[in-house]
Amino acid sequence: MSLTADDFQSIQKFLLENSAVRLASGKEYLVEGRLQAIVYKEDLEDLHALINEVKKNPNSGLSKQVLEAMLTNETSFFRDRHPFETLKTAIIPALLKNPDQQIRIWSAACSSGQEPYSLALLLADSFSWIEKPKIKIVATDISASMLEKCQSGLYTQFEILRGLPPHYLPRFFERADSQWKIKKEIRDRIEFRYLNLYEQWEGLLPMDIVFIRNVLIYFNSDVKMAILEKIRTVLKPGGYLFLGSGETPDGFEKYFESTDFSTSSCYKLTLP
Repeated sequence: MSLTADDFQSIQKFLLENSAVRLASGKEYLVEGRLQAIVYKEDLEDLHALINEVKKNPNSGLSKQVLEAMLTNETSFFRDRHPFETLKTAIIPALLKNPDQQIRIWSAACSSGQEPYSLALLLADSFSWIEKPKIKIVATDISASMLEKCQSGLYTQFEILRGLPPHYLPRFFERADSQWKIKKEIRDRIEFRYLNLYEQWEGLLPMDIVFIRNVLIYFNSDVKMAILEKIRTVLKPGGYLFLGSGETPDGFEKYFESTDFSTSSCYKLTLP
């Protein structure tokens, strides 16, 4: 049974209320593709039956499965390359000029972990002489299953081939049956934790660098503004904000100044 208009609207409402994510019209195919596996797994009659269960109990384990399935985003190692080059050649060296400062980097909505692991791999490769406590990486996501995958450090051959520089594989990965596992020395560089961007942020210390790339596009303007305001309070003055290609800090131009690293969609916090 195909997705009905009413069922699609129910999923739109469910996503908006539980994550503030807008599911645009015309994405029925996405709902069908991502939720059909749950229908089979839970031995339900069809998508309509699944969505009815979600409507009846939006806080159930089944509803959490639906939410996680719908929020799984596209990612890859060293995605878009330029932000990581900017960190390597300009930002990290500049921050290291203060020998007493601990550098904190936050990867928000980290999905299956390739972004924070790319950061950790970059540090291990290009700044191996730095003591680990000197640079702290925090990675957060709303999905419990994604955080579990992140913490496992396990990736398929297909995931490895999507963006990982070849010389990193023998140095920082080891075989785990048909997959590759990131070595403990790299996993230990990252603290993974749950965080819903739409809710209260707790436990985040002031950050020098925030990666929240290809995330804000999923929210309406009010939620986007609220998230940018919270980023402004978390980011240290002079800190750097990395957005996705084509994303801008609309409404916060007086706080976030565009940098010379234009290809990286990087902004600097100029006012507290």
